[in-house]
Amino acid sequence: MEENTPKLDLQLWLDKELFQSQNKLKAGFWDLFSQIGNEIETPILAKIHLKSKGIKLSKGGDLLGFPYHVLDLIRDFDPEKGLNIRVLNWFGQGMYLFVHFGKNHPLSYEDYFFQNSFFYALSSSPWDYPDLILKELKTTSPTAAEMDSMKFHQYFKKINIECQSSNPKKMILE
Repeated sequence: MEENTPKLDLQLWLDKELFQSQNKLKAGFWDLFSQIGNEIETPILAKIHLKSKGIKLSKGGDLLGFPYHVLDLIRDFDPEKGLNIRVLNWFGQGMYLFVHFGKNHPLSYEDYFFQNSFFYALSSSPWDYPDLILKELKTTSPTAAEMDSMKFHQYFKKINIECQSSNPKKMILE
């Protein structure tokens, strides 16, 4: 009788230092996102977008096998006139800033994003980070036809955090 039991790396499984290091890193980023979220006052978000629902932190353990954190600001996902600002920290891939607009939001065609090195997302889902980041379904100069065909408008860019930075919070807020 043939066994289909997967081969497990038991040394890796019992490597306490590895797991403690990973957990310490995740906790540090979670604390960083919490600090940033706590510095942004709810009335400021309401001035940016009247239907703001505030700030939300979330995390997951498996985006293509890697943990991630999300900091959402505003959180209005109305398909017509919604607005959300998201910071995604995807372990192993980097940190990204996403600005999501409903299809008819008045700022959804804003030149600001292209002038500041943002990409325009070409994925059919705003949450398909593997398509956007790894498969690079993005452009710096979308055609009118591409923008008209989208059910939403989303811009994003990588936030470059230097490995030796003493102040990653400042780099994210900038």
